[in-house]
Amino acid sequence: MTLSTRETILTWLTMAALLGGATYLLGRAKFAEWEQIDEARAALEEQIVLSEHLIGQQDTWNERLQANLTSLKVYPAGVDITPKLLETVEQTARNSGLSLSLMQPNKETSLGDVSEVAIRCNWEGNLEALVGFLYALQSAEGMFKMRSLTITPTGRDGALKGLFSVDCAYTRGEVPSAESTLRVNPIAAP
Repeated sequence: MTLSTRETILTWLTMAALLGGATYLLGRAKFAEWEQIDEARAALEEQIVLSEHLIGQQDTWNERLQANLTSLKVYPAGVDITPKLLETVEQTARNSGLSLSLMQPNKETSLGDVSEVAIRCNWEGNLEALVGFLYALQSAEGMFKMRSLTITPTGRDGALKGLFSVDCAYTRGEVPSAESTLRVNPIAAP
């Protein structure tokens, strides 16, 4: 049995269509997988570029870290300095005209050379006192960082109240001789 030219072409076209369809059905799952692999590769390449950029800035970050570490106050190891930090925050608030009604310190946490105590406070005052307090806290000796701050009007003329959480960072180690004793002045009871 000999096929005509027309039948031969139709046979080849049918086999090509069947092969293409089978390839599509079997390869469809692989195509989706290849797309995911390609997207993952692109994300990894982007991450590599970012990491190389950060590694290139390592000296800059180390210099900034050392500058910040030297600006931190040093307290002796094993001494609870939470009362000193509470006193500093209370005194700064009082000097700014801000009234603190409740102060709750968290436990000291340490990460490497840096230790930190978070203090949560309820406050009341006006906008000028709050701004003055925030500025004075930022300018205070040591490192104080406002973690959160809420402000609510009290309904009285210009009076505000709220809650803030401030992080107090410091290092532990040998204290220079001029600051060899840690003094805590008691706060008068309201």
